[in-house]
Amino acid sequence: VFKATTSITSETTAFHLRSRPNFIELSVQQVQSKYELQSFCDDLQHHFLGVRARRDSRLPFESMSTWWRARVQLKDPQDPALLLPPLTLQASPPRKDGKAVVAGRYNFVLLQTESPSDLEGLNEPGIEGRTVAQVRVIFVPDYLDPSVPRVPLAYVQPFKLVPGTRGKTDPGTNMYKVKRVIRSGNVRKGIIVPLTQIWRPVELIPVFGRKCNVE
Repeated sequence: VFKATTSITSETTAFHLRSRPNFIELSVQQVQSKYELQSFCDDLQHHFLGVRARRDSRLPFESMSTWWRARVQLKDPQDPALLLPPLTLQASPPRKDGKAVVAGRYNFVLLQTESPSDLEGLNEPGIEGRTVAQVRVIFVPDYLDPSVPRVPLAYVQPFKLVPGTRGKTDPGTNMYKVKRVIRSGNVRKGIIVPLTQIWRPVELIPVFGRKCNVE
């Protein structure tokens, strides 16, 4: 789909990353700080070492490279021989541009999931085999063992269907209603997935109320 050598593909989607990352050799703590994440370090421990890992257990890497965006291209669902125009998937942290501060940009996506257990204990129903999530980091760990494949990963924060709406859409918009998955301490749940588990970017429309939702 793409001519560049940094392309990876799934059955439905092709991804292109720049040959040079935006950040290289960042520590886990630096990524957590730059991307303003509350539990990135803990979620990496959970993913790579398991739920019962000791707090002083070491990850199989000490640094990582990150990308601010990826190009995504899908096949036409009506005619798989045709390719749809490429889309941009953003996961860029806040940064300074001269005197101005540029806000972070994190796109929403649909993840391909056969069951909730595909997403590290996310025991929430999805939408017809898909789960909505916000991409916060696109990264590749610098593994201490050079034989480990350097597969692009995504750190995402999932959403769940609003309670009582499973299998139902809003009568006014004919769209599903979702909300963030929040853990104890009002911390957003984060999980690590292969970049190729992303199906496509999607748009979410805020539902505004009389007061701001703390989530």
